[in-house]
Amino acid sequence: IEVRGGSAQTLEVRSTGNGPLLPDLPGSPPLSVRWAGAQPGAGSGFAPLLEASLAADADGFRDALRDHREPMLAVAYADASGAAGVKVAGYVPRRSLSSKLVPLPGRARWYQWRERVPFESLPSVRLADARSWLIAADAPFEVRGGESMEWLWQGGARAARVDALLEQATREGRVGLRQMADLQGDVGVERASRVIARATALVQERTLGTQAAEVEHLLDGWDGRAQSDSASAAAYYVFLNELLESLLQERVGSELLHRYLALPQTDPEQIALELLESAQSAPDPGQRAVVSDAVERSLKASWLSLSYRLGANARRWAWGALHPLRFRGLDAGPDRDDPEGLGPYEYGGSSGTVSAASYDFAAPFEVRMASTVRLVVDLGSPGQALAAIAPGESEHPGHVNRDDGLRHWLEGRAWLFATDALLVEDGSVARLDLEPVR
Repeated sequence: IEVRGGSAQTLEVRSTGNGPLLPDLPGSPPLSVRWAGAQPGAGSGFAPLLEASLAADADGFRDALRDHREPMLAVAYADASGAAGVKVAGYVPRRSLSSKLVPLPGRARWYQWRERVPFESLPSVRLADARSWLIAADAPFEVRGGESMEWLWQGGARAARVDALLEQATREGRVGLRQMADLQGDVGVERASRVIARATALVQERTLGTQAAEVEHLLDGWDGRAQSDSASAAAYYVFLNELLESLLQERVGSELLHRYLALPQTDPEQIALELLESAQSAPDPGQRAVVSDAVERSLKASWLSLSYRLGANARRWAWGALHPLRFRGLDAGPDRDDPEGLGPYEYGGSSGTVSAASYDFAAPFEVRMASTVRLVVDLGSPGQALAAIAPGESEHPGHVNRDDGLRHWLEGRAWLFATDALLVEDGSVARLDLEPVR
């Protein structure tokens, strides 16, 4: 490797038929990594997207994605004629046997990649095949043609919530830009009522202590919306944390449990729901009792955790106080001082809400990822859209526009995003000219 201002460096790379070997880890066997982006003749990760951006219609757009390689994308599209859909594009290898996407023995040929799953077999949904809308969110897609496609699909909680809100909105009349912008700020928790109903049913015949009963009362009276000022939302997410630890930590260990639940594709809420449903339908009273004991312990532990973090007065509990959001500087790490950061701000939502705000189970409950850009466009009049962006148009510290979008975004409101030339000219407050060096 040629080094500017220094001597050339030699890097030894050990390679196998399954890709290069990673640097040795003490006590671990050699590990090779095969990457779809490095497969010869497998297409490009850039050129097809450029071609798609110039497509004249939906058919041309889909065809342009045929040679897309990586990263894997679920692309939503629509054209002027009304054709619309969602198409998954990218390189997915075929295998003789399922790998479960875990490290496998390199000598075992039956786990080897064969060829690429054909583009036609990758998931695709068209508006004509479905209803009046399509949702490209966190829901898994159906693979066509009997193909086996291994991928880390998410559970679909946000997609289910969007679908329910659209169903309700269309029953009440025509849906406009403002309604769609409000929908993007929704913090309803789709499965919360089921989790709470099954948990409380397991302890309904028990006499709970004062502390556990207070948390149960908050859960029973919750409207299912993870608003930043909600005491019940705080109780729900702390209870969910405590319940999973009570049920699983002894069996798998604290470190492994936290690592597993922190994975992006893991759905702690769905795991808890399935465990509770399994206990309710279990023919063995002993299995039901084990989970019932865990629910009772978790209710009490939730009160103790909330009291420790927010004080013993439940009226002062609030989800946003447990769920702060910070905007870090561009070069700031999680364990370093961040004088250029913004926040913390009390924030609502969670990983399962339309207004996504996930947190790391291993370090609850600080926001790890949020939907910082929201955009609503009527393709019949694209020059006048609605948008909200956080923290602002510029991320440069000290810039006048660094946090100018923050207030609207935190309040769940959108403002006019004009691309019509006349509106832009009329609403402009400054002009920036970029000229190449001559």
